[in-house]
Amino acid sequence: METQENEKPGPETLRARHVAAAALSIIPGLGHLYKGHVGLGLLFMFGIMLIIFISVMMIWATAFTSLVIIPAIYWIAVGAHAFAAEDLRAEHKIGV
Repeated sequence: METQENEKPGPETLRARHVAAAALSIIPGLGHLYKGHVGLGLLFMFGIMLIIFISVMMIWATAFTSLVIIPAIYWIAVGAHAFAAEDLRAEHKIGV
């Protein structure tokens, strides 16, 4: 269903966009870029590098659990935020 320029998307379309943003967050920040939050998306993309660096530095102190737990918490939090973030783009090229 195509939306006109002045027409707001329906609840099904909005839900699909939220789910698409959360799914795109498999790469942290990509869902935010999809929703139009460019600065925040780039920040999250660079943030994962910092999180992985911190996890590697803590590897011996945490008996290797830091390589799983810390990035997983970050990944889930970024995906949840991408799902809940306001959609700043009026039209999406991906189909939803």
